[in-house]
Amino acid sequence: MEDQKSSYGLGIIVTLLSALFWGFSSACGQYLFEQKNISPEWLVTTRLILSGILLLSYSIYKQKAQILLIFTNKKDTLILIFYAIFGLYACQYTYYLTIDLSNAAIATILQYTSPIFIIIFVGIVDKTLPSLKEILALICVVIGVFILATHGDPSNLVIPPKAIITGLLSALCILVYSITPIKINRRYGILTCLALGLSMSGVMSSVMCRAWSLEGVSDLPGVGALLGVVLCGTVLSFSLYMKGLSILGPTKASLIASIEPVTSAFFIWIWLGVTFVAFDFLGFFLIIASTIILAKK
Repeated sequence: MEDQKSSYGLGIIVTLLSALFWGFSSACGQYLFEQKNISPEWLVTTRLILSGILLLSYSIYKQKAQILLIFTNKKDTLILIFYAIFGLYACQYTYYLTIDLSNAAIATILQYTSPIFIIIFVGIVDKTLPSLKEILALICVVIGVFILATHGDPSNLVIPPKAIITGLLSALCILVYSITPIKINRRYGILTCLALGLSMSGVMSSVMCRAWSLEGVSDLPGVGALLGVVLCGTVLSFSLYMKGLSILGPTKASLIASIEPVTSAFFIWIWLGVTFVAFDFLGFFLIIASTIILAKK
């Protein structure tokens, strides 16, 4: 019994740390955009490549030649490519573009509308109507996004329309990278597919935006913020969340991780001086509430 309690406590701690690291990494991204004039294209490309190298190195160490097994199956290879481009790359790019257009907290909270897209997709595929709980969650999300965007005044947008669009697109991309790799994750492992997907999308992004011609970071604070994005936002956040997931299960882990927008807001407030008003917090609450509603049995 005592072991179960200590294990449960460890699960809560590592999941909270995962959310904390994610919030810090998003603030690092905003710092690079505001203070170092880095473009989203350069940051996304660099993050994908460095994260891919780190995770790929670990996967090779753990699985050796088996990591290339997926390329012996043409259909699975095509799924991996689709996952890399329209899931990982598109989600990363739209998320950091939203940060650049608004701020880290807004970008993170708009990503939290992703369960609604998943519900709609599953309903269409299974040909089922949404439950009362799902309808209530949808209403919370719609009202929450409306309040964030207008502060209650439809004639006055406080968030750039482009930021709302890219933020919702990043949530839609979460649907893509949640659904697309399910089968290949089972066959080859989550870590292997993620490592290969990050590496492939990083190379593709580099070619598309000609990353070598873009200005990067050249001073110590800039490099530190970049490491915060790569290490905290990918390696530490993902690893800790997966550990918490294995202990607590998906429902409790997702509920605890829903503090990510709060941690993002905290870091950009204390570090970058971004302030929020009551309408912002109300919008945050409604969108996070939709996640809680959907997670409850």
